[in-house]
Amino acid sequence: MLPNADQADTETDGLGDLCDDDLDGDGVDNADDNCQNASNAQQTDTDADGIGDLCDVDIDGDGLPNVEDNCPSVVNADQLDSDSDGIGDACAGLRTFVRGDSNGDLAVNIADPVNTLNFLFGPTILGCMLAADANDDNRLNIADPIWTISFLFLGGPPPPPPYPNPGFDAAAPGSLECGP
Repeated sequence: MLPNADQADTETDGLGDLCDDDLDGDGVDNADDNCQNASNAQQTDTDADGIGDLCDVDIDGDGLPNVEDNCPSVVNADQLDSDSDGIGDACAGLRTFVRGDSNGDLAVNIADPVNTLNFLFGPTILGCMLAADANDDNRLNIADPIWTISFLFLGGPPPPPPYPNPGFDAAAPGSLECGP
């Protein structure tokens, strides 16, 4: 037993932090977790610096903090923005979105898995398939609304970045797109 006077239990799993091998409850042991205090089961690390994107103040590793970077997921130290739209040229043609927000209202809630299910099994058209890909596996299928429902109601992991704030897809381009 370890003394644990303050009884801190970050993810409220009944295990004190001093005895807990997974502080954020994301299924990745602390020793292997690149962001121990934020649930990030995917372990996304865009710039491969060992710090998970959810904890990294410079996701793309270009030397500019995310809050000042006009293209935080793509290296662009020059911050070139030819059309002065606030989005760096390195991100030209990309659209910001919130992962898990399939209806585009910038919030992840029960309407999103319902919207994704309506796309998968009904007549709904999605404006951004990347946003509906809640588990970021570059496939749009039944696993995506299940991921979102698990997050919203069962304490499952949140959607991978860009979440909870709008951003760009950090991964290499795949088959899913985000329309204009």
